[in-house]
Amino acid sequence: QQVYETLSELGKEAGLNVYKWDSTTQYGDLLEHIKHNIDIMVTTPNKLNSIHNIKMITRPDRILSNVKFAIVDEADTLMDPSWLDLTLQCTRQFKNMNHLILCSATIPNEFNKTLTKLFPTVEVITTPRLHKLAKRLEFKIIDSTLNPFKGSMIKTLSQILYSIRQDNTEPGFEKRCIVFVNEKSEVKLLAEKLTSDYKIDCIGLSSENTIEERLSQVKEFLSEPRRLSEPKNMDLNNIVTPGKTVTIPGSNISIPRNELATTISQKSLNASPLKILICTDLLARGLNFQGVRNIVLYDVPKTSIDLVHRVGRTARMSQSGRVFMITDKKTKSWAKGLPKVIKNNVTLV
Repeated sequence: QQVYETLSELGKEAGLNVYKWDSTTQYGDLLEHIKHNIDIMVTTPNKLNSIHNIKMITRPDRILSNVKFAIVDEADTLMDPSWLDLTLQCTRQFKNMNHLILCSATIPNEFNKTLTKLFPTVEVITTPRLHKLAKRLEFKIIDSTLNPFKGSMIKTLSQILYSIRQDNTEPGFEKRCIVFVNEKSEVKLLAEKLTSDYKIDCIGLSSENTIEERLSQVKEFLSEPRRLSEPKNMDLNNIVTPGKTVTIPGSNISIPRNELATTISQKSLNASPLKILICTDLLARGLNFQGVRNIVLYDVPKTSIDLVHRVGRTARMSQSGRVFMITDKKTKSWAKGLPKVIKNNVTLV
């Protein structure tokens, strides 16, 4: 969906017909667009392979033979053992293909071996920062075994979220935070626990959600952060008697009027609304999140590749970002040394 929306805008300027084939596409609509020429199709390997099962298309091989360029996005996933056969089945049907481009934010060892074996003449183009975390990333490790958490991971998480909401960062804008867990079974449980026990409003998202639900729930995270309206001046005369000082109702405390107004105004700005999304690695790849300045690793990622992708949801395009990783007694030493790795600009993979 994201790629399609981007290409649709570019297509208007370049005079190209861009088409998206997904789970909502009707076969009649697909056939009609094929007849009238599709310059760029955005789809998945599984969908494209299913073209042979559409009865109203008599010669799918002719259609696929017209493909000149193929781009495999998130190639390290689509070329891993679980997807490889399906992906290759697709690309081998493009008999007249001139270029095959594989795009990936990371090049794991297994993916590199697959590339070398399948495409001996492959040309690899990478950035100098491949497998390095962003320079403007602030990485914090929170030890849940210490007081006042006493080993409670969720208590640690709730305190982190409260601190993010209350701090002075991003004044005047809605804040956003993504919490990553390792297993999809944890998503719903964690979201319910935060809501019921800690009164923290959040969204839990996993592969159990439909595509439509996912698109709806991540929509806010894909657009610029919402600007908050400036706090309105409070009419203190409605609650206190006129004078140079203000007496707090129900107490014997008096504060200079201008100091109270400043305190109220500053508090209104500091306590910005915080949007929280709890998910697995389902959302760690590909999506162009905007304005997400906070990532919480509730579970330590299983591999350094997973870490690169999760952390990569913030500090994008030279912006700043923060990562809070919760550790416990089981956390391995390599994870605890991450702040030093970032500081020394060390390659992770």
